[in-house]
Amino acid sequence: MLIVEADMMVVGQLTLLGAARIDGRFEGSLVCRSIEVGPDGYVEGTLVAEDITIAGQLVGAGWGRRIHLAGTAIVEGELHQEQLSMDEKATLVGESRRQARFEMPAPYRNLLERERRAASEFEEMSAEARVRRAAEADQSRVAFQQLRARFPAPRVAG
Repeated sequence: MLIVEADMMVVGQLTLLGAARIDGRFEGSLVCRSIEVGPDGYVEGTLVAEDITIAGQLVGAGWGRRIHLAGTAIVEGELHQEQLSMDEKATLVGESRRQARFEMPAPYRNLLERERRAASEFEEMSAEARVRRAAEADQSRVAFQQLRARFPAPRVAG
C-alpha cells in the first residue's frame, strides 16, 4: 500500500497493484486497485482505480468503477464512473459521466498479468524444489543404509 503522509508531496506517474491513501499532496497520475484521498489530501491530476473514495480535494479527473465523495470532498474537474455516490455536503464543480463499463488501463492489466505469471512460476518452482529435496532425501537415506550395511555398528558387551 502506498501512503502519502500529510507532510509529503509526491509528483509523478505511478501504477501500483495494491491500494493507495493520500493524506498529503499528490501531483500527476495514479493508477491502482483502490485509492482513498483523506480529508487533508490534495490531488492535482488523474486518479484511476476500481474504487475511489475522496474526502479531500481533487483537481483533475477521476476514472473508476465506483467513486464515492465524502461530505468533506471537493472535486474540481470530471469524474467517469459506473457508480457514483456522494454525501450530502460533498462538492462537485465540473461534471460526472456515467460509463456503462469501466476497465483498468492496459499498463495496469499488463503489470497484473506479469505479477500473476511470476507468482505461478514461483509456485511451480517451489513444487519442483520440494520434489528435488524429497528425491535428495531418499538418496541420502539409501546411501546411509548402504553404509550401515557395510559397516555395522559395533556391539557393546555388557
